[in-house]
Amino acid sequence: VANLINEIDSLISHENQATFVVPWQKQHCSDEYAVSPSGFEGGFAHGHNEDWSQVAAPFIYFLAVSPSPGAESIVNRCAGLVYPGSLVGWSATWNSHGTFSTQNTLLPMVTRPSGLGCVFIQRRAICDTKSMSDALVALTRPGWSSGASLNVIHLGEKRMANVE
Repeated sequence: VANLINEIDSLISHENQATFVVPWQKQHCSDEYAVSPSGFEGGFAHGHNEDWSQVAAPFIYFLAVSPSPGAESIVNRCAGLVYPGSLVGWSATWNSHGTFSTQNTLLPMVTRPSGLGCVFIQRRAICDTKSMSDALVALTRPGWSSGASLNVIHLGEKRMANVE
């Protein structure tokens, strides 16, 4: 259930607006991109601030997933910042193929209780793909329960994108 925190918080906030405050209601993550005047080859930067609840801050950790010998065909190398009770993918995440992502939570007016959980889609899109095109296809699949604003960079392909 904790892995569905985005969806549960969204559903609760719509049902009990007067009594429940989602952790990020008064806080907002932000992302900044900068590309050298000479283009991507001249250098680039991507910055993201995590400003979810300060109550959760002491429990945030980094997690790296590595396959055991012989499992490389079914488990991909992936790492990221993880919130308590969640998975790699819901926050800053990167893989061994040069894909990096951050996410900003969106709280749509309608949340589909039977939809796909954000963290599962995001984890698969970043951890289980090798190219920017594959990541974008995975992130744009229909059926999400709620939503997110994903910032994706592929270092090898020198591409950046935002998907909502």
